[in-house]
Amino acid sequence: MVKVAPSVPEADTMVTWLEDRAQAVLKVRGEALEDVDLIRIMVDGGPFDYRVTLALFRREKALPPQQQPEPFDCDCSTEQMLEGIEAPIGAAAQTLEDFAEQEHRERDEALATAKRRRAEERRRLQVEQRAAAQQAAEQQPTRYRPTRLGRTGIGLLGAGGMATLSGIIMVTRPAKPLPGYQTTVRNWAPPGFALLGVGVTAMVSGTITLVADIVRCRREPKRCNEISTHAHVSVSSNMAGR
Repeated sequence: MVKVAPSVPEADTMVTWLEDRAQAVLKVRGEALEDVDLIRIMVDGGPFDYRVTLALFRREKALPPQQQPEPFDCDCSTEQMLEGIEAPIGAAAQTLEDFAEQEHRERDEALATAKRRRAEERRRLQVEQRAAAQQAAEQQPTRYRPTRLGRTGIGLLGAGGMATLSGIIMVTRPAKPLPGYQTTVRNWAPPGFALLGVGVTAMVSGTITLVADIVRCRREPKRCNEISTHAHVSVSSNMAGR
């Protein structure tokens, strides 16, 4: 955009000359200004008393004062002024280009920062979700898996139950005379009581052992799970070897 004071001789023609010079400078640079860039050229005075001011705008906003070109006076003819204004126009175009590059760079950095923060937020949420899931899993009651001690207790309970049942049967069985004998009878009560005592003792021992294993597993659930997992892996390995 070119603005020439009406007091300048041939002001309308001067506008055309300045626009042509500006286009020639930009063409030599090989890079056109972006659509949002603007160089405003204002000329005042007259031959041998010109004052030229360049103002730079981007997105219809003036650049900061420290990036604006300094006005210059030209104690010269019109032709000399037109030739002398080419360098300031080229410098102004370079300033706008540098400002645009800085703007693009800051925008890219802002986008990268926002993207990085979103990624960090997603990772933080994932970590929190995994921690919450792990905490919920730890708070849930673990399923009891008997260890070797527990399996021994179960075995004692089973054997003791069978022995107790056999002892009860033997104790309640009435005495009967043996075939072919007049006075000798077979009495199952004494061995039945003995077997009943062994069975009850085995059941008590099995119950104590099983309860001890359950209590230990509740206090140290990881230990029982590790033992059970190790046993499962050992069995699977033996089966694979076969």
